[in-house]
Amino acid sequence: MRLALGILTLIWLLPAQASVREHSEAYFQVYAERQDFPALLAFYADEAVLEDMVYGHLAEGRDAIAALLDWSRGEFRVADDGPALVVEQLVVEGQTAVARGHFRAFLYEGEVLGPWRFTIWLEWDEQGRIRHQTDWINYTPRQRYLGGDNRNRAVEE
Repeated sequence: MRLALGILTLIWLLPAQASVREHSEAYFQVYAERQDFPALLAFYADEAVLEDMVYGHLAEGRDAIAALLDWSRGEFRVADDGPALVVEQLVVEGQTAVARGHFRAFLYEGEVLGPWRFTIWLEWDEQGRIRHQTDWINYTPRQRYLGGDNRNRAVEE
């Protein structure tokens, strides 16, 4: 938690010219620790948009994003108490960052879920806040969500 607060403080102190890579790395660090929800929300612009392309969810505005992500909903624990996600590749061009990685296996309400591969596209504004996020997450077990093949086997730990 102390690290997340330090990262949040760093983000608030970074000038708008701080690199998109630095902002993105800090965002995914807070997300991976999954301990400080207000710190995660601080990365979003007030009018930010988050789209979950697989589920079809659209959240417009920071409050709607908070309701969609809501870390307090349900009992959650990473299976081995490690980080919630791993970023395997981060590509940055201009104000856009695209991360590829996976959410690690976790327990949610007593059920083991994951690992889930993801591609997350972040578009940053000039103030260093996320203005648009597009999530592509391969949720499994597929039959619970959409049916189809489990493409996550490549990251099973």
